[in-house]
Amino acid sequence: MASTTWRRTFTHIASHPVPARFSREGLRAPNRWRFLFYFAALGFGFITFEMALLSHFTLFRGQFVYTFAAVLAILLVFTGVGAHLAGRFAAQPR
Repeated sequence: MASTTWRRTFTHIASHPVPARFSREGLRAPNRWRFLFYFAALGFGFITFEMALLSHFTLFRGQFVYTFAAVLAILLVFTGVGAHLAGRFAAQPR
């Protein structure tokens, strides 16, 4: 399973910039490397957090399939709640 995970991760990283290379404008934005690094680090941190939750909750629940479904649902719901609340707090003047 670990080799499949690394293979998928490598394929995703290797193929992600391909559509941007073939478009006319590509990634012509100032500070594009900062943005790419920021979102790559954000994705890596999110996946790392998800894997940690999966390993802990698999010990707690027992079956991996149910644990994966529960962890994925929890992360998606609370990420959406956090994004909603962040937008609400950002709109308030200081």
